[in-house]
Amino acid sequence: MPIKVAFMQLSSCWGCHQSLLNAHLDLLPILQELDIVYWPAVVDLKRKSLEERKKGEILVGFLEGVARTKQDTENIKLMREKCSIIVAIGACSCYGSVAGLANLYDMEELIKRKFFEAESITTEDPKKPDVNLPDFEEFIVNVKNIVDVDVFIPGCPPTTNNIIAAITYLLTLVGEGPKSLNKEKTVCNSCNLNAEGCFLDSGSLCYGSVTAAGCTTMCPNDGDYCYGCFKPTNKLGEKTEKLKEIINTIALLSPDQAASLQHFLDLYLGVSNITNFYFRGDLIQRLAYEPNSFNLKEIQTDQGLRFALEVSPTGIESLDDLIGSILYLLKDDPNFKYSLSLIHI
Repeated sequence: MPIKVAFMQLSSCWGCHQSLLNAHLDLLPILQELDIVYWPAVVDLKRKSLEERKKGEILVGFLEGVARTKQDTENIKLMREKCSIIVAIGACSCYGSVAGLANLYDMEELIKRKFFEAESITTEDPKKPDVNLPDFEEFIVNVKNIVDVDVFIPGCPPTTNNIIAAITYLLTLVGEGPKSLNKEKTVCNSCNLNAEGCFLDSGSLCYGSVTAAGCTTMCPNDGDYCYGCFKPTNKLGEKTEKLKEIINTIALLSPDQAASLQHFLDLYLGVSNITNFYFRGDLIQRLAYEPNSFNLKEIQTDQGLRFALEVSPTGIESLDDLIGSILYLLKDDPNFKYSLSLIHI
């Protein structure tokens, strides 16, 4: 069942919405999962239709821009009332950014520059508009200081891939997942490298054997590795033991291996990587900031006795042991340094 979402443009350049629309046809798989009930910048929906919605009726609301006008402030509060989850999209709504620089000037200076001195003015008798112009706020206050914000997607604008990834991530949390998701199969089932040329056979890390089917297998079919976007499968693939063998025989991670393992955990465990906050349930963050908070366990493998960190993100023991083994390899490894700069775009 599609989830209800709303988009609100505050005072902004519209670049964040444009970045989303730049996905073009790649939006189609996501749009069928969404019931867009309000998006006046794109669809002819009136504010009254939003006002008439029940409190919390809309699952996710996206805000772009800043509260430059009193109407912006009212719209922010209205979205918070009608939406269960509020997402600040873009640097302006997250932090103030370029639009927030207006706070360095007084209102009269801004009005004079905007309506009387700007190079774009062509009329000989410039004046401040007085029709349908909402009153200005004297000072721009961050959106998060007006209402509670649940998710931040920074960027000026955020890249198209980051926005799509964030929406997809939210769908995995609050929706039933993509309609094509099939946890009874794996990515390997539809991979054109399955019969010949499998990455695992050459010793390269690829995670399709532990990942649920349903994607277009664009990555392996185009010569790239599967990193687990569709999350855990209920039935592990035949190549899982080969993946475990590769991981269990690594003595010291190379930079590429460390990046691969971390990228896998980010996507496989649904790590959002879209804001600066500490969430203990994010095993990557926890490994970086509280590495000694994990219990150590021994697991018996075909390669002998191995150590792993004790975790249970999937509830499937063999998968949890695999994830624990990866975390143990990353722990104290010089190639593992958690920061937002490690986000893969």
